[in-house]
Amino acid sequence: MHKSKFKSLIVRIPALSNNIVAQILTKTGITRNYQPLVNRSGGMRSCTDRLEAIKKNICEADLCLDVGCNTGFFSYEISKMGIFTIGLESEMKNVIVAGSQYARPNVIYKQYSLDGDSVGMLPRADIVLFLSVFHHLVKYYGREEALFVLRKLAGKCNQQLFFETGQPDERGTRWADKMNFIGNMNEWTNDFFINECQFREVKCLGAYETFLTTTKRKLFLACR
Repeated sequence: MHKSKFKSLIVRIPALSNNIVAQILTKTGITRNYQPLVNRSGGMRSCTDRLEAIKKNICEADLCLDVGCNTGFFSYEISKMGIFTIGLESEMKNVIVAGSQYARPNVIYKQYSLDGDSVGMLPRADIVLFLSVFHHLVKYYGREEALFVLRKLAGKCNQQLFFETGQPDERGTRWADKMNFIGNMNEWTNDFFINECQFREVKCLGAYETFLTTTKRKLFLACR
């Protein structure tokens, strides 16, 4: 009896520890509230508008990859639709917060640094979310490697890829000039996903405000 109780207490320690660390990370501001955080009002950027657009267009699926999931808001909401979801995030502090505040039986969060070497290790998934990550790849790794990663990631998608990125018209940002190769956002996105990645069609689901500039950032859906 004592051994059973001891065992049950021991296995709870990692979760308890993560919860404590998550509270410290959020209360001290070490983890920023870019996405909504539990028990903290609002967020640096609205996410519910994009979530509603995604939910209106998402297909039935078994597996979703949320690549660059930040603190887990979109991963959690997609998992609530009955889709097993894997949230991948490069910063461990965000993974800890996501696992603490947005826990569900059918969602997991993992630390994962996306680059030209690691992208090939990802599993295939029915749905891929790739929201506001691509421009960071361009900034850190350069245009060619970023495009290589995006092609490889698109190849992992069986049905739908939701895509959003920092744009060249977001003047004053650290990536705007590096994104000039895109030109017209609608034309580039259609050409890339249809002609280079063999998707059947690309739809723009809308344009949404960020906290960085007055320019609205477009959300696209590429369908097989």
